[in-house]
Amino acid sequence: ADGTANGYFGNGMSQSSGVFTFPSTGYYLIDFVCNATASGNGYVKTAIQATTNNSSYSRILLLQPYIADGHVTSMSGTQLIDVTNTSNVKVRFTTQFTNGGSTAYGSSSLTYTGANFTRLGDT
Repeated sequence: ADGTANGYFGNGMSQSSGVFTFPSTGYYLIDFVCNATASGNGYVKTAIQATTNNSSYSRILLLQPYIADGHVTSMSGTQLIDVTNTSNVKVRFTTQFTNGGSTAYGSSSLTYTGANFTRLGDT
């Protein structure tokens, strides 16, 4: 979000085609939140996926709440990741709905769906 008082300090994350690249090596804490609505009853599967070879991705966090038709759900999770190489270790976020369709909410002025990356220290 780019609303009032939002920001970061230091070198920030970069993103291309939904793939996030870390600015430097180290241990990072990823705080993720997603708000979604559904057309149909089912589970919203939202995941953080990571790669260590800049190619094949695996889930490192899975959020899977049940949501009823027309309702809204909020899900959040936190994941620690060890970035040993900024060219190969990357993350992306995915969402899948098991029945019907779902929509993740977004806004440029406040965070409905998004992630915060915090570098904790050296790897």
